[in-house]
Amino acid sequence: MHMQPSVAQRWVAQRNARLRNAKLHCWNRAANTENIATDLFFSSQKEVALLQ
Repeated sequence: MHMQPSVAQRWVAQRNARLRNAKLHCWNRAANTENIATDLFFSSQKEVALLQ
């Protein structure tokens, strides 16, 4: 099957967009994980303070 240039270009563009999205997703996940850890830390600190 012979690919037309436009089809190939579209495929490459989609692939690049997917890779870029995946990279952004990884960055966001890392940032979110940090936020969650911080939230958990502070909420546990609050609970400890309430218990005392």
